[in-house]
Amino acid sequence: MTTTTAVAARLPDGLRRIEVAELPRAALWLVADRDGMGSLWLAREGALAQIDCDPLPGAWALRIADVDDDGRAEALVALRKPAKYDPTLDHRLHVYAFDGDRCVPLWRGTRLAGRFDAIDAIDAHTIVVHERLSSTRARIASYRWHDFGFVLDAVRWANDMGDDAAPPPAELVRGMTWAPGTDAERELDPRCRGCPP
Repeated sequence: MTTTTAVAARLPDGLRRIEVAELPRAALWLVADRDGMGSLWLAREGALAQIDCDPLPGAWALRIADVDDDGRAEALVALRKPAKYDPTLDHRLHVYAFDGDRCVPLWRGTRLAGRFDAIDAIDAHTIVVHERLSSTRARIASYRWHDFGFVLDAVRWANDMGDDAAPPPAELVRGMTWAPGTDAERELDPRCRGCPP
């Protein structure tokens, strides 16, 4: 896959591209409509086709990783939505495998240890998130897939979030996708230091 494949493909009117994840011979696009409903699209050889998948309300980030170590890439989609057994509108992570041109849910609807505001995949099996554990505590933690779901692998940075709290080191937040409009996006991302609310 080359970047030109992702650039050459064109979305239908009314849709906007949120993120693109490169695959070996294609690109996976996370797309949203005007109402914020997300969907996954595959860009290959200049053509773009929607993948048969769950609706993805409030989708804001996409990463590719082989979280379950089966030799095939999975799509990790960050959403802002309630879950079946947790009606709180919050950031959640869904993981999808692929079966031809359709996606198959592996894990969806649950939260990690804390509310996460940013995400990245640092290798094929590990995700890193910026989490808010309470109104005054935050951390950057890595999670690894274990049987059915993610388990805490390591805490890479932790701090109280008072006015004089130091932000996480730049090397830990570089490459993360931040949830739109979050305080973390404005306060902790060095690229957005001093951004207006």
